[in-house]
Amino acid sequence: MFSLRKIIFSLLSLFVFQNAFAQGVLSTVVSQAGKTNAGFESEERPGYTQTQITAQSPKFLKNHQVSLITTISKLETSDVNLLQKDGSTKKLSESYDGSEVSADLEWRGFFAEYQVALRGGKTLFGQASVCRNCSSVIDSTESPYARTSWGADFQKTFYNQTSVLGTKYNHQDMNQPESYFTNRALQTERRPERLTEQGWEAYYEQMWTSIYKTRLALLGGRKSQERPGYTGAELRHMVVLLPRVSARLDTGMLSEKASQAHNDSRGKFDVVWAEPSLIFEPVYDWTITAGYGFVQETETERQDERELRTGTDIYSLGTEYHDSGLKWVATARWTDGNTDQKNFFGSGGVEWTY
Repeated sequence: MFSLRKIIFSLLSLFVFQNAFAQGVLSTVVSQAGKTNAGFESEERPGYTQTQITAQSPKFLKNHQVSLITTISKLETSDVNLLQKDGSTKKLSESYDGSEVSADLEWRGFFAEYQVALRGGKTLFGQASVCRNCSSVIDSTESPYARTSWGADFQKTFYNQTSVLGTKYNHQDMNQPESYFTNRALQTERRPERLTEQGWEAYYEQMWTSIYKTRLALLGGRKSQERPGYTGAELRHMVVLLPRVSARLDTGMLSEKASQAHNDSRGKFDVVWAEPSLIFEPVYDWTITAGYGFVQETETERQDERELRTGTDIYSLGTEYHDSGLKWVATARWTDGNTDQKNFFGSGGVEWTY
């Protein structure tokens, strides 16, 4: 599913080392991301420095595979401000500014033209640095963003794998720190302590010719204690233009349901996006990707139905090179919004296969 918040990063650096043995994979990812601003997701999220370790087993019993993902995160909470009941603001770092550890487990089964996946995850613990009487101590506590999650995927291929039909479902229960908002009666009201987020996707992929492929996805979900449900769609085109040049175009939209009530200070959101890109192969085993995208977010006020419209330009550049069992990858992504938000995303890594 498309996530608007993925483009709101002030800084992200990524290093990947991946080692594939037999049919298994062992990978380590280190990343850094800036704060996510309030908007379609309705609440600020802190930036983080994150280390993710993934161990994927070879296939066993012919058609089963298991993956274990361990994630260690350090939240950067100094720039997240929380509204208090008395109208003052409080930095999240005053009560929590530490590390988190979470784990996710996934099973995937391959049965002829069918593929099935089940997964679950949980934040194991959080660790905060707290200043008491000017002495720094370490407290083990539950993270203010602690979560439990589970999900399932189903996919079926047709006609020698030229057609794919699939569904995805994700469910997540997540804490959020104590904060307040001003309701319709201009009274201060506390946000829910725990949110339940649900998201689903139904998609169809079709290889029309040897050079043209499309993917259509229907999207839906809800953050039930705070936001109304939403529905949307995304259409992707992929085409080979020349022997060494291909193109991709992603377009989509999401719209919240006006008929459903929501318990926060924001209005109803509608989001549309488009992102074309070109992939060029100057020499064998080396590709360069360049793209430009645009996201438009419209918020309709609940009381007077006024519209607040914001737009973000997205510029992306990437490269990939294969050499003697190694795959080198680097990407960069710049965003420039009409609210003076300028952000950067960068990643780089190497994958070793033998």
